Amino acid sequence: AYYLRRGAEEAPRGTSSPASAPSTTKAKGKNRGKGRTKHPRSGAGAEDKERAKRLKELRAREAQITDALAALEENLKELEKELEEASYAGDAERIRRLGERYRQTQKALEAQYREWNEIAEELVRLGENP
Repeated sequence: AYYLRRGAEEAPRGTSSPASAPSTTKAKGKNRGKGRTKHPRSGAGAEDKERAKRLKELRAREAQITDALAALEENLKELEKELEEASYAGDAERIRRLGERYRQTQKALEAQYREWNEIAEELVRLGENP
């Protein structure tokens, strides 16, 4: 009892005291002598697995989107340079083509940002920090 009281007093805030730590029990049978930690049952094992699977999928998609965003932003910078060069050269046809590519790239970038935002919102709903 003294040890448990003392441990609770000395435990930093936000950490568990020895009194709240999981208990270990000795297993019977072939695992005899090997301590096992008892974990509280959540009662939602299948839900936890589905949540973990969904989080993994979202994180993977988030990584893909992040890469795509970087590539699209780099593409826009290159198009801006090319547009500037075409403008100095007075090449109206090239300006028109580059302008169309620029608009399409901007739309793709906006779509990626929308999807990235949707993923972030779902991660928050699932209790994860985006």
